[in-house]
Amino acid sequence: MSQKEWKKREKKWKVEDATRMDNCKRMQCWTMMKRLMVGRYAWVFKKNDLNKKIMSLQDIELKLKRLEYSKVDDFADDMRKVFSYPLGYPSKSEVHRIAREISQSFEFKWKITKRKWILEKQNL
Repeated sequence: MSQKEWKKREKKWKVEDATRMDNCKRMQCWTMMKRLMVGRYAWVFKKNDLNKKIMSLQDIELKLKRLEYSKVDDFADDMRKVFSYPLGYPSKSEVHRIAREISQSFEFKWKITKRKWILEKQNL
């Protein structure tokens, strides 16, 4: 294996390791989720009594408490599922507008947080 291939593989390992869910990352994910649950528009995402197949913030909270996430990307995927149902409302509805804004805000914060974790791992 060439040195270039080795460095590429090593970088991939560091990124994969940086995406593992440890206590610090779990708490940061918990904070992101809790801010949405107590926020002004929490009613859109907080609880789903109508359809048990639709993910809610309470479902994510339960999974975090039970330590069911092994990778941070699993948490992010569930957050995206929470946003996906309200985004299915007509685009002019208040629910759709709120979901779009919150989803975009989450994606921005998530990208920054994940980049920070990767940089921290590479600097070790």
